[in-house]
Amino acid sequence: MGAALLADIGGTNARFALRRPDGALRPLATLRVQDYPDPASAIAAALDARPTPELAVLAVAAPVHRAPVRLTNAGWTFDPASLRAATGIARFEVVNDFAAQAWAIGQFAPQDLLPIGGGDSLPGAARAVLGAGTGLGVAVWLPATAEAPARVVSGEGGHVALAAEDGRDAALLARLRRAVGGRVSAERILSGSGLVLLAQAVAREDGLPPPPDDPSRITAGAADGDPTCAAAVRQFVAFLGSFAGDLALLSGAWDGVYVAGGIPPRIAGFLHDGPFRSRFEAKGRFAGELARIQVHLVVRADPALLGLSVLAERLERER
Repeated sequence: MGAALLADIGGTNARFALRRPDGALRPLATLRVQDYPDPASAIAAALDARPTPELAVLAVAAPVHRAPVRLTNAGWTFDPASLRAATGIARFEVVNDFAAQAWAIGQFAPQDLLPIGGGDSLPGAARAVLGAGTGLGVAVWLPATAEAPARVVSGEGGHVALAAEDGRDAALLARLRRAVGGRVSAERILSGSGLVLLAQAVAREDGLPPPPDDPSRITAGAADGDPTCAAAVRQFVAFLGSFAGDLALLSGAWDGVYVAGGIPPRIAGFLHDGPFRSRFEAKGRFAGELARIQVHLVVRADPALLGLSVLAERLERER
């Protein structure tokens, strides 16, 4: 097996690495998507005159089941034939970014994860991963059986409607529906831009000072005890816990749920001590089953690249 180019491409950043023949990952570059007109030019910049690999595996923040594949929150389009012609790389595989995150399940080292409660998950069952960043990604990992190898199922679960669990949720969602002019999906709120919208709604509902208009300033303010930012992050964590529990029910992820993305590691204390776990478990007659599911916060910086390395190895074996 030769070297393979790996790329984790979101709406904001594109992270590139090389998978060496021995399986080691060599980081290449992290590039801002808006600085390049298309993925081929970013690939050229990341390779920077290095030898052209034969295989590239790209994880993109978009649905990939129909061509052409377009980033959901940016302007890049992915067409394997065009990419082959522009880069000289013989083989391209394009997968959903959270499919790549799911392929990393089973590869994490202990230091890559922080526990967020749970009991005795069910070995041999599915596991789910979700992540809040520029958008909200979701995927499910299905373990190997005697009849089939391990598989990953990805979808657009972040675009389901966000549900209210109590009167406060309902009041905030009413404000948010007015703000966005209609339906409020989970991704509308459980994302970077969504955290800003949520903080504005919380400030108005609670009579608090206006929040910053940048998600990183909101998470930093919450850590510093700013009342508006802290209230917004606690509500964000509550909605995230409810969504994660719903995902576990929908996917049968009795063997664990993994919380990834750029935002959760920045609010790890709120996830651990806030309402995330109680909202995750608050599922009526299935509360006892949800209480047994282990939830893990992914703190590794490059989980998608780790998953892409697993996938690249599988693709080479299947040639």
